Amino acid sequence: MDKIREETIRDLRCCLVFAKEALEINRLAADYKTYTKHNIPLKQLGFENLEEFLQSVESFVVRKEANGQILVEAKTLPHISNMAARQNTKHKKRSNITQDPKRWRPVDTLKKNYHYRNSPRLAQHNQFLTSCDRRNNNNNVIHVTPREKSKWSSEFVESGNIGKDLWNFTRFCRIAEPQITVMERKSKPNRPAQFDCKIKVDGESMSSFPDDCFDERSATLSASKKALEKLIKKYGRTRPQHIPVSTESCVIERVPQFISKHFNGVWSWQVEADYKDVYQEALPANWMKIIEEQAIHSIVIEQIGDKFILRACTPGINTKHTSMIISDVCVPTSTADFNEKGYMTAKITYTVSAAEIWCRQMDTHDTTLFDVMQKQFNDTYNKQFEQKLIKSVGKIIEGNYYAAWKIDSGWHRVRALEVHQTDAKCLCLFVDIGEDCLINFGDIYALHMDFARVRAQAFACKLTGLDALFDVSQDSQAIRDLQGMDVTLEAVGGDDEEDVQKIFSVVMYDLETGQACNKDLMISIAVENATHHFETSMFYVQIRSVGYDSMLNLIKDLQGDLPQQQITITRENSIGKLYFAKLEDGCHRVRIIDSSPNFEYAQLLYVDVGTTKVVPINNTQLIPLETLSPALNRFPPQATLVSLHSESKLIVDDFVDKIKELLPQEQSVLMRVQDIHEDVPSVMLFIPNSNGLVSVNERLCDQKTFITPPDSPHNVPSAGVLQSPRLPNMREYFEVKIPFAVNPWNFFVQPLDSAQQLRDMMTRMQATFANRHTEPVNLKDVSAGNIYAAKHDDGKWCRVCVLKTIYPSAIVVFYVDYGYYANLGYQNLFALDKQFLELPYQAIKAKLAGVKPIQEKWSVDNCRYFENLVQQREYVSVIIAIEKDELYPCDNVLVLKLIDTKSSGKDVLIDDFLIRKKIAVKG
Repeated sequence: MDKIREETIRDLRCCLVFAKEALEINRLAADYKTYTKHNIPLKQLGFENLEEFLQSVESFVVRKEANGQILVEAKTLPHISNMAARQNTKHKKRSNITQDPKRWRPVDTLKKNYHYRNSPRLAQHNQFLTSCDRRNNNNNVIHVTPREKSKWSSEFVESGNIGKDLWNFTRFCRIAEPQITVMERKSKPNRPAQFDCKIKVDGESMSSFPDDCFDERSATLSASKKALEKLIKKYGRTRPQHIPVSTESCVIERVPQFISKHFNGVWSWQVEADYKDVYQEALPANWMKIIEEQAIHSIVIEQIGDKFILRACTPGINTKHTSMIISDVCVPTSTADFNEKGYMTAKITYTVSAAEIWCRQMDTHDTTLFDVMQKQFNDTYNKQFEQKLIKSVGKIIEGNYYAAWKIDSGWHRVRALEVHQTDAKCLCLFVDIGEDCLINFGDIYALHMDFARVRAQAFACKLTGLDALFDVSQDSQAIRDLQGMDVTLEAVGGDDEEDVQKIFSVVMYDLETGQACNKDLMISIAVENATHHFETSMFYVQIRSVGYDSMLNLIKDLQGDLPQQQITITRENSIGKLYFAKLEDGCHRVRIIDSSPNFEYAQLLYVDVGTTKVVPINNTQLIPLETLSPALNRFPPQATLVSLHSESKLIVDDFVDKIKELLPQEQSVLMRVQDIHEDVPSVMLFIPNSNGLVSVNERLCDQKTFITPPDSPHNVPSAGVLQSPRLPNMREYFEVKIPFAVNPWNFFVQPLDSAQQLRDMMTRMQATFANRHTEPVNLKDVSAGNIYAAKHDDGKWCRVCVLKTIYPSAIVVFYVDYGYYANLGYQNLFALDKQFLELPYQAIKAKLAGVKPIQEKWSVDNCRYFENLVQQREYVSVIIAIEKDELYPCDNVLVLKLIDTKSSGKDVLIDDFLIRKKIAVKG
């Protein structure tokens, strides 16, 4: 029920957000059905009508107009303004907090390595991932080991929530968690029901009896209070200070990573505290002497009074830095602490993209300490501010920690990231939330040591399986909707770097349902602004992420200050680089995606638009963007390649013209990611009209569809220069095999009488190309109708005929012996010896006689049924007629009767069989 409700709310919000205005309630219901292919499941949700359901959801605003119309709009989600309040609110009620979610893994994206450019937040943020054994990283999973509770922990602090304190105290003492049983007590007639609760913990039982409890909650609180008092009396509120001391080799191996993360240097006491947090060991008394004697990683140790500063520096520089400024206050580094099964409970505090989600761990002793500290922090600074006892700091140092006042959310602990002297503001990271924003100098104050002892609460993670969507998710409503959620996180591996500060990958599960949020987000990220086609059934959409206008301004500013000297560009040094190109249609960020064999011409991809252009390299000003503007070089491309999702394998005739007609330039679209295949998202597109959302995919499918590619040259047959196979006379038997089928009116047959010749030729081809090291054909030699060798997806070399060159890396070909169409690059085509051109082509177009579709066209289900029925099987056929292909007049289509003589012991006419199965009607 909860899962259905969440999905329904998510999809309704998607429709409303895309509309950018309030929708009439019936229009919203219609848009929902178009978007999801089903009606709103009101009965399953327990509601009589849509208005009642919408009013039960906090994120919708429902209002009734004077004319009786009911309008609905999506409420703007809260941002940081309510974050402080949310941190102190009670968490969702959980049905079973000890039950682990069912593990989920993406199909293949764990193995891919997508680069996501980090922000200043991440570049200067420190965090530790503890309790994870990276030495046994099998199947890309970090195997998590139980974390020993700190034997040096401070006094246990109660939060005031009896139930929560009982659970925290058992973890604090490293004893088994309590087992709670609640039962209804038998009561006398006409007396209210009473409840008893029994708690078993640490080998003892405590009961709420004889207290009178008239509901389950009060009974549980009564028993929990007794259990907590007994445990505190038994164990006390503090733990003895027994902690092992690290060896010299451990110091040499481990300590440098802690120091290198503090670019301004770090106090020795901070290193000792962080080291204890991560390794549960103490550094030896002479650890700084060990570091100094080994001279590892060029670590500089400087004494200031009775304190020591450690700093990593570049080898060879002067090691005396007495002028270095460092704050006396350092907030301990945030730590993500997973349990022995690899899970943790967390609240999402801030979201940027699928590659940067900030969380705060829940239900731990450390978070209880933070809640107490946060209240004291706010009370103290509010009081001192009212009495004018504090003043803003005089000089702000990047990397130091401060207290900051934000008018809409109160006091926060922050770290200075970038100081902007010109406008008297500082970019600050809210270390307990994860957000960064500009704060006026006058609102930044010194952070008192008392409020710097509790470690930073915010840590960053990324969603595994969404690597290909990292950039496009930066402006996603689905990602923003995660903010404020309580979730279960599971740490997964896949990164080679063992970096304690590195963002780690997680699978995120809904805390109540146990469903993987990663999986849902794959199909929920909405984007806008369709731009330009790329190739058959593939095109670019433009993702205008945050900062898009600033990017355009940067490009404009660079136009007047370009170096005159042309930089030498080669095929090798251009791989993966972004260039600033000054072209006839303006200045653009481009990437070289293809080139002529002699590298005289290059095909440029406009990475922010999606269009391409072929230019002469020597006459075009191309400047590596990293040398002009590192910021512009790091800004993610705004155009993303997608493919149009289709349930069938059909290709729409004149796809490019029709997609342009439906999606003119700058037409906003709603995009739903259905799947990701070979790094390219497969999408459903929706556009608005006066009646609601319209599916672009369905509009295209309504057009007449064919298996042949669009816009092929009409004067060249699909099999090119190859001879036609010999056919029997009309009404004579013709034994065939069906290698490929789409629907009863669109399939291919191979003559069985030449099957052995085909097998022999294929055997010779595999041997020839396995032992021959030949170069691909030249692009200038590729022309429609020519026959080449190309390797199929199954690894076998086959004969192909070139039908059309879209551009060098997208040439439409036909596999002449098997009936497949594909797009290949010219570098995948190889010249064929004459011996391989003697056998006539073997794939003949065919159509089943005597049938027609039940509706106007063959349905997707009927196409699949026919494919499964006939593909890769042998039949006896009879040629009834020979027609011309409607789309491709140079090709003949055999109209056949198909007879199954092997399956049931008697002859079966396939057309009659389809009619009996109600797949077709007599035609």
